Amino acid sequence: MYRLLQKITILAATVVIVTTAANAAAISIIDLTDGNPVVTTGTLTGAAVNLSFERALITGQLDPGNSPGPIVVGTRSLIFDEPASDPFGPRLSDFITLTASDVIQGAACFATFGICQNITILFESDGAPAFDQHVAALPAGTPHLLENGASQDVTVLLNSNSSSLQISATSDVGATPEVPEPASMVLMGMGLVLLAIVLKPRQPR
Repeated sequence: MYRLLQKITILAATVVIVTTAANAAAISIIDLTDGNPVVTTGTLTGAAVNLSFERALITGQLDPGNSPGPIVVGTRSLIFDEPASDPFGPRLSDFITLTASDVIQGAACFATFGICQNITILFESDGAPAFDQHVAALPAGTPHLLENGASQDVTVLLNSNSSSLQISATSDVGATPEVPEPASMVLMGMGLVLLAIVLKPRQPR
């Protein structure tokens, strides 16, 4: 009886380990206010998040012990578009760039098995410094996705293996009004001044 219980315990532990190993690293980026995005990195090994105004740089490693396999090597990007209902749209809103290295081995890996893949994800919103230059530098043919204010799964659009790395992003559409960039504010101000001059009632002579 004791040996039977021992075998059941070992079998149960093995099932738990296999189930854990099949979990994908789930990256979530939430950008609901004009400021630092909120980022969660799930099971990405050795994850580090560098936040600045309207920008997040996420680095880490995919561990074969926590994911079924590597994702496509290379760099892919995705551009978010604001809907026509946005008072400052339609225009380019945010972008995400995913970079995945070749599979590497040895001391450079945090992974238990000594095999890993370096992952970098850059998220940048339209309020970030030099956003226009950065988004303009993305390759021609970069896919676009219309923001809807909810969490959007962008895994497939970034050519990620959904069983290994899942990425979702939440935009600020419908949540809080966006603060326009300084250049946009200047243009709006000039437009209002010009409108005031044109509409100013003329005094009778």
